[in-house]
Amino acid sequence: MPFCAFGDSYALFDCTPVENFFLQEYMLRAPGNYVKVYLYGLMQCYHPQEAMSLARMARDMGIDEEEVFQAFQYWERMGLTRRVADNPAQYVFKNLKHSLLMSAGGGENLYQYKEFNQMLHALLSGKRKLYDQDYRRIYEWIETLALPEDVVILLIRHCIDQYGVRFSFEKADALARDWAERGVRTMEEAEELAQHTRQQLADVKKVLRRLGQRREPSLDEQTLYHTWTAQWGFTLPAILEACRETTKGTPTMAYLGGILQRQHKLGLHGASEVADGLAAEARAAEPVKALYRILGRRGAAPTDEDVRRVQAWLDAGATPELLDIAARVAHRNGGDTLDAVGQRLDAWRQKGLTTRGQVDAYLDQVRRDNAQLTEIYEACGAAQRAGAADRALLATWRDQWGMPQDVLLLAAQAAAHAQAKLPFMDKILADWHRAGIHTLAAAQAERQARRGMPAGASSAPAGAALRPVREVAQHRYPQRDYAPEELDALVFDIWQDVKEAEKEGGAP
Repeated sequence: MPFCAFGDSYALFDCTPVENFFLQEYMLRAPGNYVKVYLYGLMQCYHPQEAMSLARMARDMGIDEEEVFQAFQYWERMGLTRRVADNPAQYVFKNLKHSLLMSAGGGENLYQYKEFNQMLHALLSGKRKLYDQDYRRIYEWIETLALPEDVVILLIRHCIDQYGVRFSFEKADALARDWAERGVRTMEEAEELAQHTRQQLADVKKVLRRLGQRREPSLDEQTLYHTWTAQWGFTLPAILEACRETTKGTPTMAYLGGILQRQHKLGLHGASEVADGLAAEARAAEPVKALYRILGRRGAAPTDEDVRRVQAWLDAGATPELLDIAARVAHRNGGDTLDAVGQRLDAWRQKGLTTRGQVDAYLDQVRRDNAQLTEIYEACGAAQRAGAADRALLATWRDQWGMPQDVLLLAAQAAAHAQAKLPFMDKILADWHRAGIHTLAAAQAERQARRGMPAGASSAPAGAALRPVREVAQHRYPQRDYAPEELDALVFDIWQDVKEAEKEGGAP
């Protein structure tokens, strides 16, 4: 410990001097975290801590250690710091006043690049002043990126031509790094690449104008265009052709990129190929749009998943009319997605129904069965809706056993006292079927004989209609849940709106 030293808490209440020259010439153009690193490091110069390191500084400021290292590299390039040791890393902060005097006296890099700087001034024609950090960045292109001085001059001339004398050094820096990565080392290579860049910029502007945007393209948009052309292989006419599709959404370069990506996956890159591909997409989307309209989603854009789903139905043999009828049934049941349509198609496919005529006939039969079952429910006092299981029972009674409706109603009245009414009815009818009873007279006779009444006697006045038994509390029981395809929506006339529109001479 030295003979005299400040106390441990002195640094917290002291101040660190920062030159206004740094604030005006360096801070305003440096990344925020880089400024934090410089100021924190400057404080360490005045109040050093023995345990300070890149890792400790990163923890103190809440940023990554790698970013702290990059910040010191940045300030080295700016000429404000110098790395003097590696393990552990140590830096020396330069005195700004001394650096300024050296620059004014023609020292350091300014003197080294005297002729180069004169060419820079000639390019700018006194219309723009370069600051020290601007020079440092330009020198970095020469020293770090290994771009020759004449190539850098051409690069700056290119930026002035494309963006004006007030061009952004961020754009210029990105361009310099791109040229370095491409291995540009001669004026011929630089001129060729500059011409390509000029042409690309002009092409991007054409695309933006096609999208209704009259402005300078951003660097990201130029990079995106480079991906479309250099990596994916699209031509400008093909890209302009794809712009037609952007009218269906927000016309942006990102939206256009999604359209082109779909065509790229299909291997379509020329203008005519893209036009044909987009036309094919439109044709594939039409059946989906038709279903959306029926489902109450008029104007919705078909998703890729729904397009693939509908195409799979069509490929499997479903006709557009069958999809239409399934969508109508789904919509009347409250469905508004293709999931609901798929449920109907699956249920009908299991029944062997694959055409509109078959489905129409099936639905007509369902309506008749439900009407017949409604009478039976009233006769036995059951409060329920017709479902697939009950229709199956009715088919057995009526079609296999030959029981007419009046016989079914008599059995229903006999089952009125039962808790499970239709199963009780089924037992009665099975007994009658085995006994060869298939008429109302024979069934009444069997009932009278079972009750010990004389043959031919009637328990009801002659000619009186069978009346439903009044439901009492013990007749009420929980009803089963029905699948969506079994509900009442199956008994309505799904083509009613079409018929009404045809009568009025309009479209549904």
